[in-house]
Amino acid sequence: RAANVLAQDAVTTLKLDRKAFTELLGPLRDLLDRGLKLRVISAIPVLSALTETEREVMADSFKAFELPTGASVLKAGAKNDTFFVVKSGTVNGPGGVVAAGGHFG
Repeated sequence: RAANVLAQDAVTTLKLDRKAFTELLGPLRDLLDRGLKLRVISAIPVLSALTETEREVMADSFKAFELPTGASVLKAGAKNDTFFVVKSGTVNGPGGVVAAGGHFG
């Protein structure tokens, strides 16, 4: 510990040990990630008419995958039946650059 923490008067604290914090951080990250997915879905005009339940189902159905710089997401002429939402980074395609929160496919 780099500093002392002293009670200035009678104090009640809530505490969480490092192990519990680390165990809970995984589900917290999942929750934050789901919230981001829901916000992105709501912001896409073609999906904005979905009900809240439909948006939740869609958010839970998305699967994340990571690609290195320069990797091909889609190839011209290849069959594509996938809808993509850019979570982070940018992709470049026929329609131009698509940044985080954008979609294609």
